Amino acid sequence: MYRKSHLSLFAWAAAIAFALGMAFWLALTPFAAAQAQSAPDDVTPPVVLKKFIAIDSESGTQLVTETVFTGNPVRFVVTATNNHTAAVVALVRDVLPAGLSAVAANAGNCPAAVTDDGAAAMAALYLEPGQTRPFVIKAKLTAEIGAAQALTNTAGSTIIPTPLGGGGINPTFVEPAAIQGIGCGGINPAFVNWDAVPDNPPVVSNPAVVKIVAPDLGDAPDSTNHAAQLMRAYVGVNIPAQYPTVFDPATGLPSGPYHRNAAPLHLGMQVSSELEADIGPDADAVNNIRPVPANNQRANRDRYDDGVGVGQISFADCQVATIPVRVF
Repeated sequence: MYRKSHLSLFAWAAAIAFALGMAFWLALTPFAAAQAQSAPDDVTPPVVLKKFIAIDSESGTQLVTETVFTGNPVRFVVTATNNHTAAVVALVRDVLPAGLSAVAANAGNCPAAVTDDGAAAMAALYLEPGQTRPFVIKAKLTAEIGAAQALTNTAGSTIIPTPLGGGGINPTFVEPAAIQGIGCGGINPAFVNWDAVPDNPPVVSNPAVVKIVAPDLGDAPDSTNHAAQLMRAYVGVNIPAQYPTVFDPATGLPSGPYHRNAAPLHLGMQVSSELEADIGPDADAVNNIRPVPANNQRANRDRYDDGVGVGQISFADCQVATIPVRVF
């Protein structure tokens, strides 16, 4: 009888404990629901950035390291993926390294623009959970940048506090202020100044490396020719200049032969990247030829473009000779 009463009291106590536990859990449920509903206001959801170099088109071959000829454009593609459970607006900024200048920016229907006089580009990307959007930046190599260089570029992203860029801050629109996305996920995300966003830890993309090479078209070393002027280097020869690196300023094109498919090879360890011989500025500070004035014409004035070590060549009549050539 005692044993039975003891068991009944134990069961009764357990039931009371269970009831109290359920009441406590139910009391916490609204708090948990409120926490879940606050997820869209979270300013630090993870956005993963990936960066590659597109060849020939915006959706071309994806490379993180690519060789680019001087004078050719470079297309960077940054993809932003939202790994959070709530929709976010990712403000993506790409500050280009010295030697590259942005000329265009495109993020589809989302706002994007070149900023800082070409030194950077930005986009505001509305991302649903799991969604990925591309941000394409077209850049050019700045004039007379030397060859045999490697430019490393990364992009960064931070989260605008709310889907419309509010959250208690006063957004400052970047220039041009009129740029806005139309149909960017059904909203028009605010394109705010990078510095107006609170101090969220920025996400950084993988690096993309541009290796610069210059196709060596020669520098007309034996002439002082200028486009369409008479040849002056040799007495008595009166034919127009037609050399690869002497181009007609009226057309901006070479007036002589040039490589149809230039290979990324050139003579010399330090070939400068100018595309002509007689018009400055020059990467090595000296124009390779000086066509004018007539009484002071000079040929072969390049500093480090020659790959042949002239001072190391020794010829003897009817004998085999070795010509040292540096090929980069």
